[in-house]
Amino acid sequence: MNQPEPSGTDRSSTPLTLEVKVLAAVATLVVLLVIAIAIGVSLVVALGHNASLAERQGRYTTAVNAAALWAKTLANDERGYFISGDIEFVNQMEGETELARAAFAAAAEAASADQRATLAEAREGFERWLEAVRAEIAVYQSGDEEAAIATSLGPTRTMRHSYEGWLSDAAALGVVAFQDATAAVSGTSALSILILVGYLVVAVVIAVAIALWVVRTVIPTYTLRRLAEKTDDDMGGTRA
Repeated sequence: MNQPEPSGTDRSSTPLTLEVKVLAAVATLVVLLVIAIAIGVSLVVALGHNASLAERQGRYTTAVNAAALWAKTLANDERGYFISGDIEFVNQMEGETELARAAFAAAAEAASADQRATLAEAREGFERWLEAVRAEIAVYQSGDEEAAIATSLGPTRTMRHSYEGWLSDAAALGVVAFQDATAAVSGTSALSILILVGYLVVAVVIAVAIALWVVRTVIPTYTLRRLAEKTDDDMGGTRA
């Protein structure tokens, strides 16, 4: 009678050879190293992104504050001219206008999507106010000084207060964004250290476990194998 073949569950699995076990241990250490490198690279990239964002927001805030400063200087020169009639105030305004516009342009270049609309409102309001000031100066120089001063203290001042409000809002957005970006840099740095230290602890534990396994299992097995091979060689030599 034909004997039934043993089922799959009855078959004994082939034990892993010593070489395969050593290779698996080495592969585990290599995988741990690759994971450590990947974690390190990702953390460095995140840290660089947050640092770049903080630097950009710093430039934005600085530029907005510079625009506000030059705009305020222009307003002071406007008042100084109408009070004294000294044309030097008007001459100074030309250079200050270019500096204010350059600051607005620098702020626009560094602004985020959430900041551009507010900054655009401030910039447009500044340009409208500037046109009104130039019109007042023309009226003043035509001889109607009272009308120019009245306009300056009325509608033109309202324009100035309007764009100054937008500028204040734009600056506040920059301060908040800069603080958030700076906090993100600090947080990423702390998280990077925590993750790397934790991972290194786990990796060391695994490496020690593998080392102990090698000492307790691989080395004795390898030693016994070598002794068995030597014994076989010695017995073969004796028979010869």
